[in-house]
Amino acid sequence: MDAPITHHKSTKGRCEFSDCDRKIKADRLCASHYEQKRQGLELTPIKVHPSFSGGWKPLGTKTRTPHGYVRIKTDHGWIREHTAVMEKHLGRKLYQGESVHHRNGIRDDNRIENLELMVSYHPKGQRVPDLVEWAREILERYGEFT
Repeated sequence: MDAPITHHKSTKGRCEFSDCDRKIKADRLCASHYEQKRQGLELTPIKVHPSFSGGWKPLGTKTRTPHGYVRIKTDHGWIREHTAVMEKHLGRKLYQGESVHHRNGIRDDNRIENLELMVSYHPKGQRVPDLVEWAREILERYGEFT
């Protein structure tokens, strides 16, 4: 069994993880590597933009945007949670022109019952042949969607 994490009062020096030159936070590790160790994860190199000071975050971490939406960290980066919930429900990524709407207007209520798929794509102009072609594309893509 691993030794328990110990907190050292001294914060002088650099992280002991190889090739990491960040300042020590605790247990002779920087904040990011300390967080990995605290969560029982294997220590990995930190690859973030040099100006980013938020540190490493594990997959599934949730944060709130200034506009009240919930973001979640995925294998492909940060995504709004309501988008992730809808993509999982559909079994695919959203198409261009698709968005997810909160029915009750509460931006952090990401239950599938509260979400609906919206399409903002529309044909250029209003010529009847363009509208018919657009309608065929919509039917081919969504069929009997309910």
